[in-house]
Amino acid sequence: QNLRIETPDNIDDVNCVSTIFKGIEELKAIPAMGEFSVFFQKFERLKQMLTPSLPKKGECDTERKSATIFIENLMTFIRKTTK
Repeated sequence: QNLRIETPDNIDDVNCVSTIFKGIEELKAIPAMGEFSVFFQKFERLKQMLTPSLPKKGECDTERKSATIFIENLMTFIRKTTK
């Protein structure tokens, strides 16, 4: 697929966390991603933990990139967040 997902330029920017959440929702909508339902359920728990502490407004520089690059950035985000 040539799916392009809005991807933060800086995965460490706290203002970009909501962009990551939106990208996850785009991935969940793809039928082929059904086999990753356990991952999406676990990520939902992480999202619930992080959401209350997110800034209300902020700029996030993004670019539409391939789903593969988005997933690579997502893995980096998860590793850093769960340390």
